[in-house]
Amino acid sequence: MSSPETARIAVLLDFENVHRVGHGLYSPGLPRYQCVPEPSLIADMLANRRKVPTVTTSVQVFRGRPNPAFEPTPASAADKQRQLWERRDDRVRVRSHPLFYRNWPQVPPVEKGVDVALAIEAVRLTLQDHDKFDALVVFSSDNDLVPAVKLCFQLRGPAIEVACWTGANPLQDATTHLPWCHFLTEKDWRSVTRDWTGRA
Repeated sequence: MSSPETARIAVLLDFENVHRVGHGLYSPGLPRYQCVPEPSLIADMLANRRKVPTVTTSVQVFRGRPNPAFEPTPASAADKQRQLWERRDDRVRVRSHPLFYRNWPQVPPVEKGVDVALAIEAVRLTLQDHDKFDALVVFSSDNDLVPAVKLCFQLRGPAIEVACWTGANPLQDATTHLPWCHFLTEKDWRSVTRDWTGRA
């Protein structure tokens, strides 16, 4: 429980981006299912890196969900991850959007609407739920989210911060280097990822 001196943060994770970019930077030789980020571990790490005592009160995970008709094992893994993360930690909410399949299996599926949903939620939280937290942290390196982050930064409300893996592109203004960015390292990646071999 937070005290009057303890800050509260809400964390929004662009999960596919967080997973794909971290894997490419730090674990390119491993199958991706052997290094799956745990949302609550990331969120608490971000809280602990802030300059003031901070607790995480909300963790929203935005991700695509594979179609079980096309990809039964990845779909099962995604569903079990959602169940596990939400059951273990009531701060976590997974917001899934169906992947878009065109010319499968020649062309891999793509996410549709995930970044838009995250952007809308960031603005909504800033405008409507600003009394529930002191800072909003968006973890992604997807440049499509920069306009939403800039808008949240300009609005009168909670602080807006961003996060990315060291070596990736931060969602900051190129001139001012704002908002503040949490750069997480390879050591951090290894401490927040878990092996999902055989668990789907």
